[in-house]
Amino acid sequence: MANAAPDPGEQLQVVLSPARPRAAAAGGVNAAAACNRYNRTQVCQSITFRVNVLRNRRPVGFLTGQITQAIVFSTKSRSFRESFALTTTGVHGRAGGVRETLAVSCGGGCKTRSGVPKGQVLRKGATIKGRITYTDGVRPGKVHSTASRYALTFTKPGYTPGAVSWKSIGYRCDDTIKTQRPGCVIPRFAPTMTAMRKLPHIAANIRRIQTRGPGHYGRPGSGHPLHRLTDKKQQDKNRRAVCGRKVVGPPPRPGVSCDEYPFASTREGGTKLGKKDRGTAWVPSSEQNKQAGYITSSHNTQRVLNGDAFYVSV
Repeated sequence: MANAAPDPGEQLQVVLSPARPRAAAAGGVNAAAACNRYNRTQVCQSITFRVNVLRNRRPVGFLTGQITQAIVFSTKSRSFRESFALTTTGVHGRAGGVRETLAVSCGGGCKTRSGVPKGQVLRKGATIKGRITYTDGVRPGKVHSTASRYALTFTKPGYTPGAVSWKSIGYRCDDTIKTQRPGCVIPRFAPTMTAMRKLPHIAANIRRIQTRGPGHYGRPGSGHPLHRLTDKKQQDKNRRAVCGRKVVGPPPRPGVSCDEYPFASTREGGTKLGKKDRGTAWVPSSEQNKQAGYITSSHNTQRVLNGDAFYVSV
């Protein structure tokens, strides 16, 4: 004989208070992210939940808990991992015997494997934890933007199950850098480029313009990042607009060349900004010859693609 369906008045009702992680302080690509913070390659978030037990549509108990999730990406791999922990903080009234089941997905072309135990009874003070592994199937020359999606179901014999769903911060995997393996990052986090510190004259020019300009473009903490531009024709236009001979004249002495900031390889380059937020200087050609390589290397390390925001610290 089949089991009778639970009475509609006997059910579990779930309330979720999702976290909203904020960007961590500007730092390197591998700087650790505190919980409810994210950086370029890590995010941690903490979520609270409550399961109300209803009988005859009236509450007869409730259960509370907290979920902590930490995802760590790799800039040189399509595979990444997540640590998941569910802690029951309280069981009241007739909330005993509630069990959980977690399902995780990450969009088309991305595969997950969950090591989080299923069907465990939630007991006060106990933590259910496990690791979730991901592998994104992004193809050569392609970019895949997605997020992790979670569905958590609570069950109790004789009661209609309760369920809740949420998703992680958005992340992106790409295989567009010919000299580097594919990797994944959180694109909304603007990383900080430090490579210009190796070029003292160029660094001095950047520092002068960042300090002088009312917008302080590119300076960490200014709220005005630069944005990468990969269009070579537009880069050349930006460069000619501020460093062309018709603008600055010939080099004042041998061995120097015109350096512009913001970089020509940014959307803020050329004359896009007001005069106080941009500028040029004559710097040693030896530094100028190294600059493009340093910029490209920094972008590749942090997987800064066309349109991505970044800061420059000198």
